[in-house]
Amino acid sequence: MTHQPLTIIAYIKAKPGMEQQMQQDLLGLLAPTRTESGCITFDLLQDTQDSTTFVLYENWNDQAAVDAHFQQPYVKQVLKAYEETLAEPIAVMSLSKIEPSPSQNLPMSNLEVIEELYRSFREKDYATFRQLCTPDIAWIQNEGFPGGATRYGADAVIEGVFKAFNQDWDSWQFHIEEYLDAGCSVIVIGFYEGIHRTTHQSFRSPATHVYDLVNGKVAKFRQFTDTKVIWDAMS
Repeated sequence: MTHQPLTIIAYIKAKPGMEQQMQQDLLGLLAPTRTESGCITFDLLQDTQDSTTFVLYENWNDQAAVDAHFQQPYVKQVLKAYEETLAEPIAVMSLSKIEPSPSQNLPMSNLEVIEELYRSFREKDYATFRQLCTPDIAWIQNEGFPGGATRYGADAVIEGVFKAFNQDWDSWQFHIEEYLDAGCSVIVIGFYEGIHRTTHQSFRSPATHVYDLVNGKVAKFRQFTDTKVIWDAMS
């Protein structure tokens, strides 16, 4: 399966006199769409010179996320409303970013690989995350960590770790305080903090990440943190 991030730009023209109805319908898409797991950004814009022209600017993890979006009932409702408000067929551009992949650049140091890995976490750039890992990467979470397990393969990490946290936490961040370059391993020292979605309690827990690399790719991740304070925030 191809996991290519996509940018969608949709140009939408309202019938004269239907601008307000069109705007209301499109605004209703923003909040629910932004909670979809495959959505990176979803913004509505309006032409400053022509109030009947709207633009949806969207970024998605991949085509599967776009397809899932169009199956949502709130999307189907707006598509139905277009029968009355739309002046002409929607012009849609589906775009993919063109840039050198890590393998096309000069080889990165192991430390640079880990820095790029954290960037891919923050930006939900799952395509780059996959490129930076070996096919059989072992992702070993701390014993007792909520939802923790040992997972193999980048897709298992994306689904079981990164996307899973979106379901349980209003916010979850790992703050980096120091990188230690140990040759074939990189150690990252920092702390977790977050706010639980159900209890609304916050926590802060010191944490250390240890990455083992083989031929410039991450082969193993190990996590060390105080799990008790996390469980306390959940209860």
